[in-house]
Amino acid sequence: MILARTFPSILLLCSIRSGQAGYAKGSIQLDMSTFKKIIPHFPCAIVKVDKDYPHGRNQTQFEKLVGLLSQDKHTIVAEIGVQEFGEKENTDLAEFLNVPRKEHWPVLFIFARDTMSWAAKYQGFFSLNRLRNFVNQNSEVQWSCPACILELDRLVKAHLFDRTLLAEQMVLQTKIFIASLPRTDKRSTTADYYLKLMERILDLGQPAVAKESQRVVRLLQMKLPKAKKVLLKERVDILYYSFGGNLWSFQEEEIADGSAQDERDEL
Repeated sequence: MILARTFPSILLLCSIRSGQAGYAKGSIQLDMSTFKKIIPHFPCAIVKVDKDYPHGRNQTQFEKLVGLLSQDKHTIVAEIGVQEFGEKENTDLAEFLNVPRKEHWPVLFIFARDTMSWAAKYQGFFSLNRLRNFVNQNSEVQWSCPACILELDRLVKAHLFDRTLLAEQMVLQTKIFIASLPRTDKRSTTADYYLKLMERILDLGQPAVAKESQRVVRLLQMKLPKAKKVLLKERVDILYYSFGGNLWSFQEEEIADGSAQDERDEL
């Protein structure tokens, strides 16, 4: 809300040029004018320079990165699509950033507030793991995922990784959060799943995450209705990104349908 009051024109530009065909949903597309107006006003700006209407593996991995930053209100993710022919749109901006040729693309920049000079630059093979490591090393973004709940991710991090919150406190604060949600809030079911896993952690400790990860993997190998498959893949994201579950291969590959039939009722 503060941003909306302070920079209403910025939010308008974001809404107009966000999610255009060929670009990542959740990113905004920039030219020289909007770059100068928008980038300096955010604590962290992550900007990719690439050919116009990018596609292929590099773009797919970048789209996953954008999804993980979707709940961080202090970070903006943007794309600069450079035309090699025709009107050659954004070639001026590519030259300004010193990446004028297609051999330089794709390249990822990180900018801090109040500057148009980049703080960090990544060129190389795009994989979600490498991009995430690059961003981690050069910023203080708050990771989450479209299926995750950032407020609860913070509690999990405080207990499992920072060791600054007792399991009992994590569970209690999650119950308070759930009680505060309106009945119509679509996050209620997801929040209940967080709580169920947190209560298992309270009983078993961190091994509860591994046990739940194994259970979800078994379920994903079954032949299931599409809706349950989607739900399970959302839980894979929560386990991996929020609880540190060892499910990396399931983030990179589609799960082949299996033939196992038991455990379905545990969904």
